[in-house]
Amino acid sequence: MLSVSVVIASFRRAWALRYSLQSLVNQALYPDDVIIVLKPSGDGSEEVVKTFF
Repeated sequence: MLSVSVVIASFRRAWALRYSLQSLVNQALYPDDVIIVLKPSGDGSEEVVKTFF
């Protein structure tokens, strides 16, 4: 059985984080794990993550 994990690191790139997460949603095979590493930057990244999860 295939297991897929994704790690996304982001700092001051809320726009890129949105595209990355949307790309995961559009995949035919969903990842088993998604790990998002954010450094607090006040750019709205936390809100972007909340819209997907």
